[in-house]
Amino acid sequence: MNRDYELTILLKPTLEAKDADKEVKSLVSVIEKAGAEVIKKNDPEKKQMAYEIAKFTEAYYVYFELKMDSLKVIELETKLKLQDNIIRYLLVKKGE
Repeated sequence: MNRDYELTILLKPTLEAKDADKEVKSLVSVIEKAGAEVIKKNDPEKKQMAYEIAKFTEAYYVYFELKMDSLKVIELETKLKLQDNIIRYLLVKKGE
């Protein structure tokens, strides 16, 4: 059953802006290969984080709205965990 999801990804701040854009394009490919459809995507924006994560105090924030089968969530999360430039991600089902 296809459901709507929100995905927020924090990328390492050590990336240059153009490299962050390339990383987002790569992530879109990973997301689509996992069986999700990207409905909306924001460009990466470097922001200060509320607290330190993995010794970083800022990160590139990227927001996606996805439509995907709920059975593919684990596959997508596994693929996201394997990405080197991701500090943290959060995938949640949108409210109905």
